[in-house]
This record gives sequence, structure tokens and C-alpha cells, in this order.
Amino acid sequence: MILHDDDLDPGMRYEGLYRFAFDNCRKQEDPWEEATQNHYTIFMQNDVSEAKTSLYRILHKLIFDNYKNEKEIKAKLLKIEIEINQIKSERDAISILDNIIKTLK
Repeated sequence: MILHDDDLDPGMRYEGLYRFAFDNCRKQEDPWEEATQNHYTIFMQNDVSEAKTSLYRILHKLIFDNYKNEKEIKAKLLKIEIEINQIKSERDAISILDNIIKTLK
């Protein structure tokens, strides 16, 4: 279950998805210590490269560790992965974040 998957704050949805991807880890207990709502503000500062990196990490963990044997979900996540490189704004990043959550529900 993804924590905060329907929260109005995209930072909370980000945290919930990140923690879910990394085996329901506690805050900041992923390898990069980014699984926290507080990292979301860093996630969108200056340019969107950090947002792309974080979303790639989440997706790769989901695809290769969590859903590698579930062909339909894996295919949908791989489609979403292609969209990450095209992120230009926070709105784009939130759309991808929400699309990942929707795919996993």
C-alpha cells in the first residue's frame, strides 16, 4: 500500500511512492536518503534534473525489484519511464508521479 497516495500535497505523494518503492522503508532509509516529503522541495529546485533522477530511481526499483514478473504493470511503468526525460516543470513531474501511483493501484 502506498502511503499518502491521495494526499493533496504532491510532496506527501512523492514520499509515499518513494517509500513504497523501497520496500516501505522509513523516511530517508532509502540508499540516497531522499524518501521524505522534505526532499520534494529539493526535488524541484533550480532545474528539474533532480526530479528526473528521483523518478528514475523510483521507477527502476519498482520495475526491476517489485514488478519484474508482472508484465502488464511493468510495461506501463516502462512507458512512463520514457516520459521522465521530457519533464520541464513541476506540473510535468507531478503528472508522472500521479501516473505511477495510478498504475500501481
